[in-house]
Amino acid sequence: MDSSNAIAGIATERDLLYKCHESGHDPKKTRITEIMTPAERIIIGTLEDSTTYLMKVMTEKKIRHVPIIDNEKLVGVISVRDVIRTTLEESETEARMLRDFVRNPYGIPPL
Repeated sequence: MDSSNAIAGIATERDLLYKCHESGHDPKKTRITEIMTPAERIIIGTLEDSTTYLMKVMTEKKIRHVPIIDNEKLVGVISVRDVIRTTLEESETEARMLRDFVRNPYGIPPL
């Protein structure tokens, strides 16, 4: 965040590894602004975005973190782990509902 609370950029562990370590820069002397992705290049999400949409964007852009904004304010950061966890939970719930339906398609309570 910058001094006006706007997103200035994003820096991840990959930025540190690829942009700092592999290029031979000393991490103790490298400023975060030298390795972060600047605000104008960040892929952002909104509260209205679905996990499916975010997963597609993250896969296509090969990114692992997406800042989430609401009314131009940062409200959180979604990681690929968050998206996978949510997708798995939704899939497990859907699978259970389908199994229950197959066992008792009309919802008739057993006698």
